[in-house]
Amino acid sequence: MTQKVALFVENGSEELGIYAPLDILRRANIHVDLISANNEDYITSSHNVKIIVDKISDIDNILDYDAIVIPGGMPEVHYCGQRQNNHILPRHV
Repeated sequence: MTQKVALFVENGSEELGIYAPLDILRRANIHVDLISANNEDYITSSHNVKIIVDKISDIDNILDYDAIVIPGGMPEVHYCGQRQNNHILPRHV
């Protein structure tokens, strides 16, 4: 069975925080979905680089993933702190 990972990104994310785990996981043949936490089909990184995502906020299907990656930084802290997103973390911690 193929492992699936949800990699959540938000406007202002650091490029390395996105591309490092994405690259490592995909090289390990793990399916990774780059998911926009801002409900748009792309995000703008901290250095103004536009990054196209695979999916838009996939909260409804989050239990289909084996793991969640939320890169560090202020945008992600804000995302994790939103009340409607609190239910996704306990299963994956």
